[in-house]
Amino acid sequence: MNRIRVLQVLWNDDFGGAERHSLDLVTHLDRSLFECEICVLHEDRDLISRGAREVGIPVHHMKLKSAFSVRGPGKFRRFVRKKGYDIIHGHTYPLWMPIVVGRFTESAWMVTLHGLIPTFRSIVMNRLSRSATDCYIVPSAEYKRVMMKRYGVDECNIHIVYHGIDLSRFSPSEEERSRERNELGLGEDELAIGSVGRLAEEKNYPCFIRSAMRIHNELPNTRFFIVGAGIEEDNLRRMVREAKAEDYITFLGRRTDVHSLLSAFDLFLFTSLRESFGIVVAEAMAKEVPVVVSETGGLPEVVGDTGVLVRVNDDASFSREVVTLLRDESRRRDLAGRARDRARSFFSMEKMVDNISEIYTTLLEVKRKGPSGKARN
Repeated sequence: MNRIRVLQVLWNDDFGGAERHSLDLVTHLDRSLFECEICVLHEDRDLISRGAREVGIPVHHMKLKSAFSVRGPGKFRRFVRKKGYDIIHGHTYPLWMPIVVGRFTESAWMVTLHGLIPTFRSIVMNRLSRSATDCYIVPSAEYKRVMMKRYGVDECNIHIVYHGIDLSRFSPSEEERSRERNELGLGEDELAIGSVGRLAEEKNYPCFIRSAMRIHNELPNTRFFIVGAGIEEDNLRRMVREAKAEDYITFLGRRTDVHSLLSAFDLFLFTSLRESFGIVVAEAMAKEVPVVVSETGGLPEVVGDTGVLVRVNDDASFSREVVTLLRDESRRRDLAGRARDRARSFFSMEKMVDNISEIYTTLLEVKRKGPSGKARN
């Protein structure tokens, strides 16, 4: 039996949620059944590419200058036809791609949607490409509702697949915790509150900083760590500097050791404005770190009753809930244990890969049969 050839499509060679998800997927798929490659359309930052090369996954770079490049559609169509992929799996891509793949190639076209932002552009893009898209994968029931309501996608074409975590990397470890806390310069009596994510508007780090200031005023033995990089970094650093909070709010920049770094935190605070899933929250849960998160998008579905949900952008409520939890070690321990169990039950890498493998196989069978239901020659 020939392996199914799958191309994962990304816009940037970055290390954000969509890129990490794609790399995790190609790394863990059964290579006796699937032959996977990655195509990066725009920037070559050698982040995802480096990780893919380490596990023997080919990466192709289109080096398109913009999403509106007039050469892009033709160049990508020729590339796909030459390679003969069975399935093209888009994660971040320009408007023209579903039309090019769906109308001008023999490949099946499917999409995993990562950002729960129903902008005018996304609504237009998804409505125009519905008929050219064979199926959609979304990471939460909330996202599925948005797809049906805003984008008019048929329910039977939407599959809910939770993002997976490599649980072997996110197991609690006292030795690791001690080492990471030492590296951060944390004293035994200090409480560490962390957050991980792109420093972008939708992650709402100003709310995190305002909450940190309130919390530190109540509990002076708290320290706060922001992990990530992005276009808002200068503004956020200025906000911390002007608040004279540099002694207890630290920017750690982009890190590739988040699985270890989470061990140092006594609590994970996530103040995002909108979130389709929140993989870093699930990772913190798996690491047995109690979480306090925004009640938005797919986050309530991820956390369930194993963390604290707070109204979006309400720093007074965030600070109140965090202070209450930090003063109650027994409750923190209880939430952390149940969060770990939930992450292991629902968000394992094996479960995600099995679900997507089944979608690939079924999709290709349907595609090969064609509209008549009879197998194509």
